[in-house]
Amino acid sequence: MRETMLQMMQKMGPFMGPMFWTGVVFLGIGAVFLLARFLNANTGKAVSWSSSIVIILGLFFVVAHFMGTYLGMDTPFIAFGDVATFDIIKGDFWMLGAGLFVSAVFLKILLKMKGSVAV
Repeated sequence: MRETMLQMMQKMGPFMGPMFWTGVVFLGIGAVFLLARFLNANTGKAVSWSSSIVIILGLFFVVAHFMGTYLGMDTPFIAFGDVATFDIIKGDFWMLGAGLFVSAVFLKILLKMKGSVAV
């Protein structure tokens, strides 16, 4: 069972980078819609949906990190940077997931604050 889970995590590894950038795109979409919401557009549901997707992705990254370390893998990370010049920055899964999670929660808090302010 443990070996199967390790193989699954290794096969999932190449897809974690695009999954992270998908979360960043959804976070950006949510921020744009939140700005439109502050300009009195009716985009509250779009902000709520995009921030919910980012929260789920953030939690997924955190859980994937701790499952990887529990199974005995080296610290799971995404390598950012230029491989040709060996200028690589490692982004641990838990840090990336926590960043996505906190940013999305911040979007939700701002959305609720806008909803409670009478215009």
